[in-house]
Amino acid sequence: MYGAALLYNLMLTESLPPSDDLEERLQQRRAAITEWCTELAARADGIQNWDHGGFWQLAKGSANVRASTERFVEDWWKLTPWRDPQLAMSSPEARELIRAREAALKRSRARLGNQRAIELWNGAAGLSRLSYRWAVTTRMVNDIHAGLGLGGGDARAA
Repeated sequence: MYGAALLYNLMLTESLPPSDDLEERLQQRRAAITEWCTELAARADGIQNWDHGGFWQLAKGSANVRASTERFVEDWWKLTPWRDPQLAMSSPEARELIRAREAALKRSRARLGNQRAIELWNGAAGLSRLSYRWAVTTRMVNDIHAGLGLGGGDARAA
């Protein structure tokens, strides 16, 4: 799903008014999408054979997952934008999916199509990868190990 955030940021950057650094910013966004595609190419089989049913069962068992979120993830996956950077950057279907998702979530605050909101944009939206609070988890596991007399050690070894 990181690719969806990358495309969203490319689309926002494309909407910015001309500036001295606009082309450089566009190139950075395009390079990030290319890097994402390359990274996912190594995992293409796993992505292609992903157990959707099992995933959604697990996700819905531990979180309130909206039907619109499930549709968005499934529609994004069906587009397979990671197969080709050009596809990821220029697919009309992918771009419309991103546009519709933002409009549904943000309504009048949506940036795409709203020049004033784009001008106020800070230049990055959702570009941090999910870490699942790994740093906090690591510290907690190490603290538990220390408290049990197992030594601070490394949480990854747990």
